[in-house]
Amino acid sequence: MAFDHQATDTGTDQDLLDNVRAMIARVTANGQEYRDTAGFMVKLPDLSDLVAQEEMLKARIDQAASGPARNLVELRRFPT
Repeated sequence: MAFDHQATDTGTDQDLLDNVRAMIARVTANGQEYRDTAGFMVKLPDLSDLVAQEEMLKARIDQAASGPARNLVELRRFPT
């Protein structure tokens, strides 16, 4: 099965999430181990590890989309 996913390598969380989802699809379709075109045996990460990464990246994206965290600071001027 061919995958037409091209990594953009910009390093954003969305790019990483796209890459993890492509890897999940590859592991689901082909299994964890396969022989590449050069004849080398390739072992991919466990599906459970990939799903955990996917959940972590989705949480980071959702947190960033909800806006910055509110940090309340009280500034006081003391007499000099």
